[in-house]
Amino acid sequence: MAGAAAVVSVSEPGFSAGGRLSLDIGTSHGVKNLFFDMHDAGIPSFDSIAATVGLLLGRGTAGVDFDFPVSARTLEALAAHCRCAVNSARVGKEARHPAASRVGLAFSGGFDSLMARDLLPADTALLSLDFGGRFARERAMFNTFDSHVVGTNLVDIGLNRKSWSFMAAANVLLRDSLGLGTLSFGTVTEARPKYFRFDGQTQPVGSTLEAVTEMPIFNPVLGLTEVATAQYALNHHPTLVADILKSVANPGEEKAYRKQLLLLAAGAHAGNAVAPAAASLPARPILNWGSSLAADFLSLYLMKHLGAGIVQKLYTEPIPDAARQLVDKLTLNFFGRVNANFYQGHDRSLQSGMYRKLLLAGVEPYGSHDFREFAQVAALLG
Repeated sequence: MAGAAAVVSVSEPGFSAGGRLSLDIGTSHGVKNLFFDMHDAGIPSFDSIAATVGLLLGRGTAGVDFDFPVSARTLEALAAHCRCAVNSARVGKEARHPAASRVGLAFSGGFDSLMARDLLPADTALLSLDFGGRFARERAMFNTFDSHVVGTNLVDIGLNRKSWSFMAAANVLLRDSLGLGTLSFGTVTEARPKYFRFDGQTQPVGSTLEAVTEMPIFNPVLGLTEVATAQYALNHHPTLVADILKSVANPGEEKAYRKQLLLLAAGAHAGNAVAPAAASLPARPILNWGSSLAADFLSLYLMKHLGAGIVQKLYTEPIPDAARQLVDKLTLNFFGRVNANFYQGHDRSLQSGMYRKLLLAGVEPYGSHDFREFAQVAALLG
């Protein structure tokens, strides 16, 4: 799938008795077989299958040709999402989804998705993609939280590189069998550069992703940071922290060190929270300042509560003096609070339940001082 944009052909799907959905994804570079193991979830509609493939392909293809019937509505939605011509062997009937209001959360088993789960309604369905291989570490958390697991080889064949929206694949494929009406992710503030602009602090209302999945999107932790989710895990799921930490990243990965340090900082900040054993720092620096917005953003908080010396060990070059000076100047309390900008104009029942749970958990909303500090941090990070 690498190289110049090419037209992608998608074969008619096959279904095995064991619940495996498989289809061939072909380009001029060759053909790759994609599969999803859905067990007893039932057979999704052609529209749902086409939508799933479109989410994996994202943008960057010259066109998509489906060798099975897809409705005009789905073809149009996919053309807008993928920004290319999308065709099917013949135009099919539009899939009729049963009326549903249940939330489906794309669940990774990490701290962010755990807090998202707790902020959503009790009947929220958890859906997880099992990529196998080096991601096998995630399975224990899927089982712990009774998530609906869909096994897939999409990472093995490189279909996770086109767009982050591949994370919604299980939600789309299991939508009808689970009665899902809303799509949710455990996405936090630092996940996208646009969220550092105040005019970008909104959930994706009317996005092409909503049109393709035919589900509105509500992300309950979008106004929070990884600091807040780490603090929440320590305070509300302390017995699970060690197991979750093992599941979120493999030893030696930058993410593993970051999560360990975040838990240490959260414990130090809380004073009475149970903190994990001291993080083992990498043998050599693994970060370059300016190469990762999320890492630099979180490093400011880590410097505040663990000291600049520990954080410097992660970076190949000296942390900028401007960053050190800003850390000394600010309180950075907003890292543990919720930015209400992200929830304006969304489902009020989901909002009210979320805010009630946040307040009970001791998570306060941003005040004017928090917004001013956030603006200064955003300006520093560019």
